[in-house]
Amino acid sequence: MKNREIQSLISLLASDTTRTLGEEVYKSLPLGERSDLVNSKALCNEVYSLLKNRLINPSGEFDKQGRFYAHNRHLINVRPPSGKWPYSQMIGCRTLKYVKALRDEHFKRLVNSKNPFTELKNLV
Repeated sequence: MKNREIQSLISLLASDTTRTLGEEVYKSLPLGERSDLVNSKALCNEVYSLLKNRLINPSGEFDKQGRFYAHNRHLINVRPPSGKWPYSQMIGCRTLKYVKALRDEHFKRLVNSKNPFTELKNLV
């Protein structure tokens, strides 16, 4: 698949109005092209932009002192949260490097899913 085709399909998968059409197109692709799409920079960039603009939030929990602990903290290399830096893991989970690590860890699951964009977004 070419970059332009990948970007168009990701746009279809990401849009609320055309998601079903995008899922049908994705389902009809051969396995090799599906893995190309999941491996593409465009998929990670799309999810990263949602994180960066705070349209979606990393999964995790807060303790009583207001420190955020990420569920996928094994994928980031940052200091543990403290009183002075309570959001260190949240900031680490809003990076492109984190999104790529998450994609690599769940690659097979994303390739076999109905909508890799939604699946990756939910894994964040």
